[in-house]
Amino acid sequence: MKTAAQLRKYKKSLIIGFLWGFAESLFFFLVPDIVIGFIALFSYSQGLAALAGSIIGGVCGGAFLYLLIHLLLGPESLHLLTFVPAITPLMVVNAGTSVHHWGLLSLFYAPFSGIPYKVYVAQLSLQGYSPFLVLFLTIPSRITRFALVYCASAGTGLILKNNIQKYKIYWGILYFSFWTIYMIHYWSNLPR
Repeated sequence: MKTAAQLRKYKKSLIIGFLWGFAESLFFFLVPDIVIGFIALFSYSQGLAALAGSIIGGVCGGAFLYLLIHLLLGPESLHLLTFVPAITPLMVVNAGTSVHHWGLLSLFYAPFSGIPYKVYVAQLSLQGYSPFLVLFLTIPSRITRFALVYCASAGTGLILKNNIQKYKIYWGILYFSFWTIYMIHYWSNLPR
């Protein structure tokens, strides 16, 4: 049976994941993979809570964005998205083309396209796709990439548990250094 302290840690990881997933689905430009992997590196079970929270947060944020675009912003939302760091006009066009050709299936391409989820939600909203189907398919589409990051981090954490526990600060620095280098590379190679 879990102690109250352990349950609080899971709740904290779930909330952190939820807030990050929600923010990233709307305006934040750093992917939830970062927090999921970091938490999973040190605790696979808490990492799983962060993964679940990120998916739930992404669905809630996606629902909010879908309705905001559908009911209020309309096509102007595509221009507004380009004010979010790391979203370019070409990304908006490419996501629109993908949605036009592949419809809802484009959500499964999205996690590996380099184009943020919010751009696909905007395009799907504007092209009239069912909000229920968009949100329902968000779950498996987000899980695909998040699960890969989770498995890599949790696996590393389990295999190197003693070393990671002994040198937490260095592993934390190494982890965030990896993501910093990755994000610099990503941002410097954005399609313009």
